[in-house]
Amino acid sequence: MDAWTDERLDYIAATLRPLPGEAARNTEAIKRATVEMRSMRADLSTMRADLAAFRSGFSASERQMAQIGWAMATSLVGVIIAAVVAVI
Repeated sequence: MDAWTDERLDYIAATLRPLPGEAARNTEAIKRATVEMRSMRADLSTMRADLAAFRSGFSASERQMAQIGWAMATSLVGVIIAAVVAVI
């Protein structure tokens, strides 16, 4: 086991001396990151609301296109039936 000499204790003290400053810098960086994350969270909630509105509008467009497609298919079937009746 190593002896605890004054030289080793001075080395340990010198090594540990900058820790409070580093801890303060880290604490400040964490606070800034927390503020930025809160800001990003607010931006994301706004984006979610916009995306929900876009989805509902897109769904309405899809429904309208499906209705137009069915109307065109029904018209085509009607024209085909009319042509068959006209030929007969």
